[in-house]
Amino acid sequence: MLRIFFRSLWKDFNSRFRCILNDLKRQKETIRDHADQIHIQNYESDRLKIFDEFEHTRAQRSAERKAFVIQWIGAPKTILDYESLCQIRQEQFDATQRWTSRWILENEEIKTWLSPPVPKASIIWINAVPGAGESTPMSRNTQYRMLILFL
Repeated sequence: MLRIFFRSLWKDFNSRFRCILNDLKRQKETIRDHADQIHIQNYESDRLKIFDEFEHTRAQRSAERKAFVIQWIGAPKTILDYESLCQIRQEQFDATQRWTSRWILENEEIKTWLSPPVPKASIIWINAVPGAGESTPMSRNTQYRMLILFL
């Protein structure tokens, strides 16, 4: 008898609550689908943000490499070298009261080359072993030539 009573109640339970249970199941699926969509949107947003950061970092690194290469292959700042040599030469003169490389100005070919009329060859070639000091007389002559031009 208890069995019959329980079955009759269960049939009533099923008929009363089945639609509510089905609605809850559909609600659950809808919420899960919506959560999946939000998760996908967040993933896509994060992916785009990371991609933008990567591109920015890549462009910055590329610019740094380009600047390094340009600086590496670029010509040296010769005016800085010239000014430092002039300062050293002035310090030597102050210490010894003698100009270095004055001897080159006494050479006849150099005198002719430095004279006001334009010489046949406007280039003078000084040949020596590396480190013999060719640049010091030439720097001195450049300074002398500039002094003549401005006077």
